[in-house]
Amino acid sequence: MQSSAASPSSQTHDTTPVVPTASLDASKLEEKFAAVNGDFTRGVTIKGKDDAMKLQGKVNDWRDDVSTLATHIAAQLQFCKSLRTSKAMALIPNTTPGDSDSQGEVDIFRLLRSDIRSLYEYRLSYLSNMTDSMHWAGLDKEAARMKEILDAPSTLDKTGGDPTVAFDTLLKFVMAKGDMVSKIADDFVSKKKEVDMNNGIEDELVLDDHSATSMLLSRDTKLFTKLLDTFQLLYKESRKPSNTQTPQSGDDSGGLFASTTTADWEGAKGLRMDEANFTIQKLQREVNDLKIQKAKLVSTNSQLEDNFAHMLAQFELEKRTHQANVQWHEPRIQKLEDEIRTSANALAELRLNVDLITNMYKKTCDDVVAYDKQKSVVADERDILGQKLHDEVKKISILNLELVRKDKLVMYAMGARHEVLKCWNETKAALAEMTTQRDNLAATLQDTQQSVRRLEALLVERDEMCVVLKREVSEKGAAIDTLRGNIVELQTGHEERMLEKTKRHEEEFDKLLVKFDKTKKELVETVQDNIILDGKLRAAHDRISRFLS
Repeated sequence: MQSSAASPSSQTHDTTPVVPTASLDASKLEEKFAAVNGDFTRGVTIKGKDDAMKLQGKVNDWRDDVSTLATHIAAQLQFCKSLRTSKAMALIPNTTPGDSDSQGEVDIFRLLRSDIRSLYEYRLSYLSNMTDSMHWAGLDKEAARMKEILDAPSTLDKTGGDPTVAFDTLLKFVMAKGDMVSKIADDFVSKKKEVDMNNGIEDELVLDDHSATSMLLSRDTKLFTKLLDTFQLLYKESRKPSNTQTPQSGDDSGGLFASTTTADWEGAKGLRMDEANFTIQKLQREVNDLKIQKAKLVSTNSQLEDNFAHMLAQFELEKRTHQANVQWHEPRIQKLEDEIRTSANALAELRLNVDLITNMYKKTCDDVVAYDKQKSVVADERDILGQKLHDEVKKISILNLELVRKDKLVMYAMGARHEVLKCWNETKAALAEMTTQRDNLAATLQDTQQSVRRLEALLVERDEMCVVLKREVSEKGAAIDTLRGNIVELQTGHEERMLEKTKRHEEEFDKLLVKFDKTKKELVETVQDNIILDGKLRAAHDRISRFLS
């Protein structure tokens, strides 16, 4: 809960530098569109107030759409930056303190149980080699007591959450471990005394280090078992001569049992009794061996149960960690998909608005061409009237009284005609230049439309990648239930793939942002070219108006 609560604040702190840049770009874009709106409004005043209001409304809608798109892109940049920061990745929820505490309590009980079990198995391993009958007397009682101790509750959950019962169980384990160590030490002290008596040594014991490992053993138990293994080897080496002589005595006793040459009935009866006693001792020895094997199997079974419980606890911990990671990533991936979908819709609206502005600009150009044609017709009529006026001047020039006036009129008419032709040539050249600029603008707009289509294709591919990523996450979640034994390796592979896909997703999104900025820059340049062209049209219109006036 602490890590999940801290993540939003960290994301807000990391993404604050992005907001002023996005707002600044949006404000500049709004100012440019406001200027374009004013230029278009002034440029179409010849069409009437209604058409100007419609055009202004369209431009205002387009400006609002672009502002909305800029806002969505700024929010998406903030979210992507928060995902890219290592600080946000470090806030992924891990195990809680309660889990680690409970794991530590379980390890204490299991450690003691494993120590007791290891010592008991070690004592059973050397009891089969000892010939002293006193060690076999309490074997059944000791096995029952060890079973009772090992079956005791080993966690606070099994004891019902009572600390007193758990402490009593812990104390019982410690006392049982001490008793087992004392018994083993007593047995080996007896062995040492026997070896010393046979070799004439009273107080001397040579120790050698020997490795003994176990998954759940304390350090003192491992060292104690090393000491006992060393002493066991020493004891076996000291008994080798006596063991080599044992088969000969067995052969002698066999020959004694096999002899049937005596005629005394009482001697034969004694031989049969000795044979029966030998058979009983052999059976008793086999029974003791079976008891030892049974005790070893019970101890091994208990050890496997503890190991299974330990591995199951680790599996549950890893499972909770994986579920927490999935819960942390899933809403953010969903939010990113929503932002991308919103950006795609806004981009489609922007493309429609660009097409609308393009069509309106073409219509305005057609109106300008029609106006130029009307101007040509008026100029032709003016030329016709000038010609008629010139004819009249010629007729009037016949009169001698109006000779001076005729010369002046001819001079004025010729000057006016020269100025009209000069103005007409300049207007024709300006019109040709505007036509060339219009063709260039149309080509630029076509390239912009192609870039927008490529951006749409990339956005569709990005949506498909997000869907594939979500499907892979769901498949990995289902595979966890069936592959419990390989959970650590599977989780590692899953995290690597998630990191790789997230990195590739960020790189592709950065490329899309670069392409979008380039398209936006070309659109702004196109608008600036339109503003310059409109200024030239207004200048030509003013010159024509001044000439007509």
